[in-house]
Amino acid sequence: FGVVKLAAPQGTDLTGDGSLLGTVDYLSPEQVRGEALDARSDLYAFGCLVHTLWTGRPPFEGPVVTRLWHRARANPPRLAERAPHAPAGLCALTDALLARDREQRPSSAREVAERLNRVLAELPARREEGPANVLFPSGLVGRDALLERLTSRCARVRSERSPASVGLVGQAGVGKSTV
Repeated sequence: FGVVKLAAPQGTDLTGDGSLLGTVDYLSPEQVRGEALDARSDLYAFGCLVHTLWTGRPPFEGPVVTRLWHRARANPPRLAERAPHAPAGLCALTDALLARDREQRPSSAREVAERLNRVLAELPARREEGPANVLFPSGLVGRDALLERLTSRCARVRSERSPASVGLVGQAGVGKSTV
């Protein structure tokens, strides 16, 4: 999620004071403010990911400096405003994950998983779409003449009752296996 905690021997400085480590779109407000981090910083990053998956864009947009300022000082847009089709329970969870004050975020990944399971349980049942339901043979578009020639040659080989073969050659990906 862009949140990294590096373990290093004591006395090894990996970054200087005031430096940020992570992907701007997933940094928590406390990271931007240079405060101590805990698991709720990762949960904030997860909230950013959920928001982006449902809306197609991160919670904060614009130049990096603007995004960092808003992340540290402003509340993000509510998921329901940007994705009105999202389930209400998911919107509430995402808004909680993106709370500027980490004390208002879920306290653990387990709590987030439990809430996600409740959201899933509230969704209407849907017929499972398995591979057999969504994959259709593509057919052989534009291969009628080729199929006629192959069929004709195979018939001739069978009728002559002599050793012969028919080969089908071509570049990779042109549909030889389908023919």
